[in-house]
Amino acid sequence: MPVQTFIEQYRACVKRIATIKGVHGIALVDSDSGMVWAEAGLLVDIEAISEAAVEFWRLHQRLRSGLKSLGEPQALAATFENGLMWVVPVTLSSQRENLVAVAIATPGATDWSGVQSELRSLRSLVGASGVNSQVLS
Repeated sequence: MPVQTFIEQYRACVKRIATIKGVHGIALVDSDSGMVWAEAGLLVDIEAISEAAVEFWRLHQRLRSGLKSLGEPQALAATFENGLMWVVPVTLSSQRENLVAVAIATPGATDWSGVQSELRSLRSLVGASGVNSQVLS
């Protein structure tokens, strides 16, 4: 797939997630470098939030041996006074990148099944692309 086509498609997917009920912002982030690939939504500071949220993922990665009996993480969540932060793996640990989606949403008022459906599309797109962050930077 041409790189430009891939970029347009993953950005469109991120934008679709941002329009789902209850989602205030979302970003696709390389958790190793902290580079934000794409962001969308109404939150002005979604990029800064996402860069900080990646630390939750990195902490999990450092402590994963102690959590091994729970299996692979499906999502890491934290509730704050003004919203729910959800960090979700987009690529699997066996793949060449460690991409996560960081979503900020309203607890109890978010269409999580819609978010998960779009995340499955995003995973398929990224997994099939053959494109990595070195190509994009």
